[in-house]
Amino acid sequence: MTLLALLAQAQSQPSASTIVQSMMLAVLILFVISVIATGFTTRKIDNISEATYGKAFLATFLKNMLFWPAFLIGLTLEGMPPLGAFAIAAVIVPMLVYKIIYSCMWREAFVVWLIVSVVEFGSGYGLTLVGLASLEAFGA
Repeated sequence: MTLLALLAQAQSQPSASTIVQSMMLAVLILFVISVIATGFTTRKIDNISEATYGKAFLATFLKNMLFWPAFLIGLTLEGMPPLGAFAIAAVIVPMLVYKIIYSCMWREAFVVWLIVSVVEFGSGYGLTLVGLASLEAFGA
């Protein structure tokens, strides 16, 4: 009886690989939403010329790839608090990436960063709620 109970319980809970695959899908969805938000925002700003979704893809990729190195470098600076290192990695680096890729001023880079950050936060929050709801359906 215990073997049958264990098998029934194992089938009702998601496996670790299913959870990891779901998280990878959520990261991919968030990346695509970020590229769309970056491309749409840069196309609507008048001072940014030649805004394409290819540049939006490159900007999103670079901003995501440079987050952790910038955060770790910020942590190694003497006297830098962790919140300051996070601010450098999450605010300054993306704005610098947008400024370089779109060859715009800091003002436009700030607007793009602000809008994309709000969209990413909202999408991430929604994906988290969906993930929690799906785990709750399994009874985990």
